[in-house]
Amino acid sequence: MRKHFKQLASESLVYGLSKVFTRLVSFFFVPLYTHLFTPSEYGTLSITTNTFFFASIFVVFGLDTAAGVFFWDRNEEQEQKKTFSSWFWMQLLFSILAAFAFIIFSKGVSYRLLNTEDVSYYFILGAINLVFAGIPDILINWLRLQRRAKATFYFSAVTSVISIGCNILFVAVLKRGLEGVFLSQVITSAAGTVITLFMMKNWLSLAHVDLNKLKAMLRFSFPLIPAAIASWLLSASGPYFLEHYKGLGDAGIFQVGSTIASGMGIAIAAFQMAWGPFALSLQKNEKAKEIYAEMFRVYISAASLLAMALFLFAPEILDLFTSESYHSASYITGILGYNIVLTGTVYVASIGLNIVKTNIPYVKTVITGALLNIALYYLLIPAFSSEGAAIAILAGQTVRCIFLFSAAQKRYPIPYNFRYAIIVPAVSFFAGITTLYFLPRNFIPGLVIKIVITLCFGGIMLFLNKRILKK
Repeated sequence: MRKHFKQLASESLVYGLSKVFTRLVSFFFVPLYTHLFTPSEYGTLSITTNTFFFASIFVVFGLDTAAGVFFWDRNEEQEQKKTFSSWFWMQLLFSILAAFAFIIFSKGVSYRLLNTEDVSYYFILGAINLVFAGIPDILINWLRLQRRAKATFYFSAVTSVISIGCNILFVAVLKRGLEGVFLSQVITSAAGTVITLFMMKNWLSLAHVDLNKLKAMLRFSFPLIPAAIASWLLSASGPYFLEHYKGLGDAGIFQVGSTIASGMGIAIAAFQMAWGPFALSLQKNEKAKEIYAEMFRVYISAASLLAMALFLFAPEILDLFTSESYHSASYITGILGYNIVLTGTVYVASIGLNIVKTNIPYVKTVITGALLNIALYYLLIPAFSSEGAAIAILAGQTVRCIFLFSAAQKRYPIPYNFRYAIIVPAVSFFAGITTLYFLPRNFIPGLVIKIVITLCFGGIMLFLNKRILKK
């Protein structure tokens, strides 16, 4: 067991380092953007960016997931080239068509979403970025499936440095405002595309496109589109409802809280990237189910500790990284930290479905979670604003995980300790929210109390998992 744990931990660490650069970019931008942009401008940035995130669902069309599954079907390199070439050329075609549509209707989209045509240029830049933005992800998936974690790290580091440099130039130095943000995105994505085409030049030839394989991949990925839309509703639709009910300022504050919470996602995203290839490579191991269960227990322990720490120290983080206009995002940050934990849990729950090669239960559960999320938006945002949106997201994600585990266990039973998986996050959440509520802000003894609580909880987690860690 220790060998498998070290293997997963090692790969997670390297993937984590690659994610560190990506997340550090996000954190670097938080103080930059919050000191230069008003909450309303940040809200504009959030809604525009999330709109293209939604458009990317139809550009990628689930082929990233399909490629991961079909890559392992045949070990011959020629067959694997067909998988990636088919994905690349189909995605390129979809992205060009979508970009033209956004450029043509940019003024109308701007008016419908932001009540003004004055920022339609942002949507034109976003459309150009849409063509390039998904291509570097093809390289990352290619490297990850080959378990080339170090190469993934170097690539992420290079693109992160480019992104930081462009933002410093266009936003901080040249004072181009939000336009500078979108220009930076275009340049960074274009640079990542050039690197991808160079590194995969022998893999992305049009001659490798296999229409039969592409049809099979599309048949697999098509049911994932409703799930991807539902996932977007769970993770990215909040700012739209906040803008409708409360205004762009509340949408901006919510987005800052979400961005800070995503910082905890460095570790979670590292686990996600390593988990899929690691778990699938063990599926024929006679102890695979035991390993999956033990890894999940360790994940829940570590993720709950990180989420509680984020909740406890959210006020200090916001004081340090943002201007005063955004300091009210403490509870948003803490609540959404647990949403990040549940996002990683989805990957664990899905492994059984991936092994038996069915995605219908995944689709049903994410749609269920999204519908609950939207319903709660209508109920909670008018009364509780951004905090209500965060609670709605957490509730929808929780229901999604419950139903997903239930469906997966029927098809591929794994001996998870569900009692432990419920109690540990619940206790850490209660400790985080109550401590934050009762301790005054900028209270030095309170900071000491938070550190003590974090260390004690960490010690308890080590004690409860010492048997696994010693195996």
